[in-house]
Amino acid sequence: YGLQSDLLNSDFRLFPEARVQYELLSKSLFVYTEVGGDRVLYTLNRIYSENPFSNRSLLFENNDIPSNTKYFARIGINGTLFKGVSYQISIEGNKQDGFLDFVMADLPSNGSNRSLLPRFTAINMVSLNAQADAKINEKWQLSLKGELRSFDRFLSFVPESNIGLYSNLKLNNQYSVISSIRYTGAREYMMLASDLDSYLTPYAINPFVDINVKLNYSLNTKLGFYIEGLNLLNNNIEFWQHSLITSRCLNIGAHYRF
Repeated sequence: YGLQSDLLNSDFRLFPEARVQYELLSKSLFVYTEVGGDRVLYTLNRIYSENPFSNRSLLFENNDIPSNTKYFARIGINGTLFKGVSYQISIEGNKQDGFLDFVMADLPSNGSNRSLLPRFTAINMVSLNAQADAKINEKWQLSLKGELRSFDRFLSFVPESNIGLYSNLKLNNQYSVISSIRYTGAREYMMLASDLDSYLTPYAINPFVDINVKLNYSLNTKLGFYIEGLNLLNNNIEFWQHSLITSRCLNIGAHYRF
């Protein structure tokens, strides 16, 4: 347990931190509960990292960068099903005063190109998270992760469901393969009207599956090479929260450890 404090623009906040865990079954089932919170300042670097298509709105030109204060409470279980397989399931409720999403707009200053403008919304959210990790053998590991979220406000470009299967396979001392299959649920995005003060009817975005594969080759302990294929199903999706897909992509590169 603990207590954190934060001061931003004369706004002082306290964030309690506490976690209690109890063992129900020896080494196989634990139940826990925790509370906490934090505050994040939305710098331009953070905005563009989450969405490189963001347009500099008047909000940023005036250097009035908002923040997001979050308080949460969580309850969950975790443990081991059998040798090599672990799991965790949790339900979290949180309150945020500046959740970041993006809305579409036709700005006169941007010609015929549409812009994505950041928006900061006060929301209450409930999320269900589940994860299972399996060590098949010394060379192959699998992870299954899923999340369901419910919001009390309409959010733009933000899915309510995600699920992914992740694999890490070590072929030998030199080759390894990392792959993932991820499902992103249906979403909608909001379009600002021409007066930039009201919204048009939301537009639907279909769910999709994203498949990625990466082959690594280690020449020695310092030098390695890789080839990876991204968006192998060639989804025609440019942006969803915190992730970017433009088209099917093949990357080839090297990495060196000093």
